[in-house]
Amino acid sequence: MSKLSFSLVEISTDISVFGLSHESNDKTQAKDIPAVSQRYYAAVGKESGEVIPFFVISKGYNKISKDFRLFSAA
Repeated sequence: MSKLSFSLVEISTDISVFGLSHESNDKTQAKDIPAVSQRYYAAVGKESGEVIPFFVISKGYNKISKDFRLFSAA
């Protein structure tokens, strides 16, 4: 198995990112990510893969309930 490597990129200017958010949890995230992705593509009038780079991040993870918020953007 190959090692993963990454580079830290720091942007020194403010940027705005627009996208969609969705409540999710450990049990539903596998279906929530594709669903929020499709909602995003429909909102911007594009087909899947036409908007690059596309990313999904999460925030606000609750260790007890396993809930968090997904954010999908391009």
